[in-house]
Amino acid sequence: MKYLPAFQTISADFTYKIALNSQQYQVRLCWNARCGHWFLTIVDSLGGRIDGVKVVEKWPLLTPHRAQIKMSGDIVAIPATASATPLGYDNLGTEWLLAYMTQSELLDWKANNGVG
Repeated sequence: MKYLPAFQTISADFTYKIALNSQQYQVRLCWNARCGHWFLTIVDSLGGRIDGVKVVEKWPLLTPHRAQIKMSGDIVAIPATASATPLGYDNLGTEWLLAYMTQSELLDWKANNGVG
C-alpha cells in the first residue's frame, strides 16, 4: 500500500506526479466547495485518463473506470484513525488518507472491510 500526498492546507486544487506500481501517473485533487467534496483526476503515461471522480470514503475509486486507464490496483480513501470525522476539505491527508492498493491488497482490504 502506498499513500498519495494531499496538500489541502495550501491549496484546494493541486497536481503532482507519482509512481504507482512502477508506472508514472499525474494526479489532480480538486475541492468543489459547491458540493463539498474532493474530486480526483488521474492520467497515465500513455495519455489514458479518468476525470473528476468524486472521492468517497472507503470505496475503490477507479474500478468503474477500468477501461479508461491501465492501472493494476485502485485508490481508496481510508480513515487514519477509528474516530475519523466525515471526509471534508480540512481532513484529507490527516484523518483520511488516499491509499493506492495493488489488486491483492485491495482484495484483502475488501474482505476485511465488507466491501464488494
